[in-house]
Amino acid sequence: MKRLTRIVLVLLPFLFALGAFGQCPPSGGGGFDGDLTITGSCSVSSDLLLNKKNLTISSTGSLTITGDFDNDGSGSIILDGGTLTITGAFNNNGNGTVIVQNGGTLDVGTDYYNSGNGTTNFTAGSISIGGNYVNAGNGNIDAGGIVSIGGDFTINGNGTNSVSGGLSIGGTATLGSKGVDVADGGVVQAGSIVSVGDIDIEQGGTIYVISGSITGTINNDAGNTDQDCTNNCCGALCNSIGDELSGSGQTVLPIELLYFTADATTEGIQIQWASASEINNDFYTLERSFDGEQYEIIATIDGAGNSIGKLVYNYQDSPNYQGFIFYRLTQTDFDGGFEQFQAIRFFHHQLVESGIKVYPSQVKSGDMVTLTSMGEEIRSVNLMLVTLNGNRYPQEGKRVGDRIQFITSEVPSGLYILQGYINGIAVNERLLVHN
Repeated sequence: MKRLTRIVLVLLPFLFALGAFGQCPPSGGGGFDGDLTITGSCSVSSDLLLNKKNLTISSTGSLTITGDFDNDGSGSIILDGGTLTITGAFNNNGNGTVIVQNGGTLDVGTDYYNSGNGTTNFTAGSISIGGNYVNAGNGNIDAGGIVSIGGDFTINGNGTNSVSGGLSIGGTATLGSKGVDVADGGVVQAGSIVSVGDIDIEQGGTIYVISGSITGTINNDAGNTDQDCTNNCCGALCNSIGDELSGSGQTVLPIELLYFTADATTEGIQIQWASASEINNDFYTLERSFDGEQYEIIATIDGAGNSIGKLVYNYQDSPNYQGFIFYRLTQTDFDGGFEQFQAIRFFHHQLVESGIKVYPSQVKSGDMVTLTSMGEEIRSVNLMLVTLNGNRYPQEGKRVGDRIQFITSEVPSGLYILQGYINGIAVNERLLVHN
C-alpha cells in the first residue's frame, strides 16, 4: 500500500502537467486533432478548428473562442452542462453531432452554419445565436431545450425539425421539404414562417408569428385550443381570440436562464444572468443568504416585458463577509405569476476584494511567483507551500515596490497549495511547479 501511494504521489505532478485532469485547446487558435474533455475554464484568442475528433465540455467546464469555430469532420461536440461561447461564427462542416444537454449553453455571436448531415440536439440546455441559422445539408434539429435565434432560420436540405421545447426566431423561418413537428409542450415563435413541407402541431404544441404570417400546410391537432392559424397564433397556448398568447401565466418561451453566475471582482461580487427570450416579464428579484436557508432581497430589477433574443442582467454585490454566500433569482410576470430558479453558491474570498493577486499559477522550478496589490499596500506576508501529502515549504518573500516575490528553486516539482496570510487575509491558492 505504501508503495502504491508513493507511485501515485510521484505521478501526480506529471498528470497535472499533461492536463489529464482537464485540458484546453491551443490558446492561440489553429487546429487540434485529439479528443478533448474540458473540465475547467479555457479561452482561445483566435479561430479554432476541430479536426474529425470529439470535444466534450463538462458541467464545470467552459470554452470561450474569440473568433470562428469550425467542426470539420464527423466528430461530436457535447456540452454536458458546460458552456461554449463563440464570438464569431460556428461552422458545422461535416457529419458531426452537436449535443447540448444537462443545462449546457451554446452562445454563438454571429451565424450558425450547418453544411453536412450532422445532427443538432438540444435535449436539456440552451443555445443563443446572434445572427442566422442556416442548414444547407440534411442535418436534423431536435430542440428539446431553449433555442434563441436573432436572425433568420433556414433549412435548405432534407433535415427534420422537431421542437419539444422552445424555438424563438427573430426573423423568418424558412423550412424545407420535411417541415417542422411541434410536439406537446413545444413552442415555435418567429417573425414569419414559410414552409415547403407540412407544419405538424401536436396536441399541446403552439406556433406564434409576431408580425408576419404562416405559409404552408398546417396540421393542427384537434385537441388544441386554437384551431385558427390564419391569424398570428394557433395551438395550445393561444387565447380565445386566437391572435395572441394566453395571459394565464403561460408564455411563448418560459423564462429559462441561459446562465446565472457569481464572479469575484476587485469591487466585490458580480452577479450576472441572461435570458433567451422574455414574454410578459415584469421584474426579477435577487436574494442573498449566508446559510442557504434564510434569504433577504438585495435587488429588484425590471424585466424586458416582451423581447426576442439574449438579454444580459448585472448586479454588483459588496458584502462585508468571508465564506459561502447563496444567491437566488425569481422572475415575476405582469399578472403575478412567478418562477424561482435554483440558487447558486459562491465562496467570497476577501483576498480578491482587496485587490491582491497571485500569479502565475504554473511555474517551472526556479521561476518566480509574484504577489501584487492593485489597491492597498502589502504590509505583512506569511506564506508556505504545502504538498498534497502534507509537506511544508515556508517561503520568504522579497519586497519589490508594491510587489512580493519568491523563487521556487528549493521546491521539488509537484502540485502545491500556497497557504498563509497577506495583510492578515487568508490565502489558499493552487500552484503547480514542474521541471
